[in-house]
Formats: sequence, C-alpha cells, structure tokens
Amino acid sequence: SESGTTREVDAIDAEHAKNLQSDFWRSDAVLRLRARPDHPYSRFFTGNRQTLRGGDADARAALFAFHRAFYRAPQMALAVAGPQSLDALQRLVQANFGALPPGPAPPASAAYDALPPPFDTQP
Repeated sequence: SESGTTREVDAIDAEHAKNLQSDFWRSDAVLRLRARPDHPYSRFFTGNRQTLRGGDADARAALFAFHRAFYRAPQMALAVAGPQSLDALQRLVQANFGALPPGPAPPASAAYDALPPPFDTQP
C-alpha cells in the first residue's frame, strides 16, 4: 500500500539519520570515496527520503519489481517455535507462507558478479 511504502521510507530515512553519527558508517563512507566511480560500491549506501523519492510511484514500482524477483521460498529460511503441536504449527506456516512463489530466483548478486573489484589494485 502507499501508506506502507511511506512508513518504510520513513524508517529508512530514520536509519540513515542514525548512521550519520556512526563512526563505522563514516569510515565506510570514506572507503567508498576511494572506490572506482563507476562501481556500485562508490554510490550512496543506505538510502534516505531523497534517494527513495519519498516513496513515489517509480520507487514503489522498483520495490515491487525487487519483491517479485527475489522473494521466493528457496531464498528464505523460517524458524517457528510455539506451544502448538507440530501439525498446528505446520498449518500456520502453510497458511501464512504457502503463497510464496516457488522456484529459483536469480542470486541477489547477479547484477554485480561480473564487475571488477571496487578498488584499483595498482598503486
């Protein structure tokens, strides 16, 4: 939903604001400045309201495309614990997760596998 996308953009923006105070995040940002400009590692890393365009229609379309490509049962693991019987837990899992698409999804890194390393190896 649009309100769900807005909430997610708000959460990502808040995480980005928190990261600005993190020494680890700052040192990683400096390291990314040394990466090749044409390598994805050199780009903005966490996202914020501006980079996500406030969750506009294009951002939502990209989110749904990512979801369709990568949210597949073989890409996931699920741990379930509860006081119910094993049969009852299995029914709950099937009812709530059975609609996940089966079959292979492209590896999340497929777009980057052919890239050269992000840093020049020569001095």
